[in-house]
Amino acid sequence: MANDTTAPSVPTKMAGVAVSATAVRLTWAASTDPSSGSVQAPSAGSVQASGVIGYRIYRNGKVVGTTAAMSFRDAGLSAATASTYRVAAYDAAGNQSGQSSQITVSTLSASANHAPELLPVGPRSLPVGLPLQIKLEAADSDGDKLQHRASGR
Repeated sequence: MANDTTAPSVPTKMAGVAVSATAVRLTWAASTDPSSGSVQAPSAGSVQASGVIGYRIYRNGKVVGTTAAMSFRDAGLSAATASTYRVAAYDAAGNQSGQSSQITVSTLSASANHAPELLPVGPRSLPVGLPLQIKLEAADSDGDKLQHRASGR
């Protein structure tokens, strides 16, 4: 939208948790774009003609990534280290919101044992009558095995 000069709302409800000695997971509430009234869809990879299209993640004041989802996994960090995070939304016209409130998240110590983190599958649509197939993946830095059970008819 060429004449859209209104920035999206600032992301809220910022939260973070250490998932290993080298990674943290961040989450936040969706931003809206007042010029279009749209809310960022929670599924990664969604394309919108206008409105909020993504989020920039800041660690210690520098951009470390972008995502279309309301979560981000920051990996490759040092063990037992605290980092500060903020998030800003941006829209299809290139306008960026202010940054969210700052949070501090520390990675686990190198000797900490932590269960694998199941990575998001995201929403899926399937026509009636077709079999459902979902690939599950997990991330783990200390070698734990992922165990899961599924039942259905």
